[in-house]
Amino acid sequence: MPRVSNDEFLSLLGEMYKETRESGSVTLSMKMVKDQDLSRGPKALRAEVSNGKACMVRAQVMGGVREGSVFANKEAGKTKRGEKAKISTILTGDQQAVFHKRFSEIIKEHTGKLKRPRDLKRIEERRQRRAAAAATQASS
Repeated sequence: MPRVSNDEFLSLLGEMYKETRESGSVTLSMKMVKDQDLSRGPKALRAEVSNGKACMVRAQVMGGVREGSVFANKEAGKTKRGEKAKISTILTGDQQAVFHKRFSEIIKEHTGKLKRPRDLKRIEERRQRRAAAAATQASS
């Protein structure tokens, strides 16, 4: 799972949502990272996390990865439903406010289209039936 910078993670997350618009899914997870977890990581990461606490954010796309996509690579694993790709980033305390603001904008942008389209014809027929029923009750 490649670890990328926060800005790159957010841009790739947007791409993941675009890739899975027709089919597939994006899974997000967050995990608190402690001192002992950082001791195995790169020295630059240990120096970046000053108080010893950080948050790891992971994103995984399953299925829905098209040929020629950014995520269609040789390193991606195969599942029953197709390709899967993973990315992750590490957040420190001072980065969280900015990250979560941009993160929520991306989520709102790409999940707003999940609402079911309303069947306007059926709604209009229902209104007409109710109006006709109300007119017959009023005349009686």
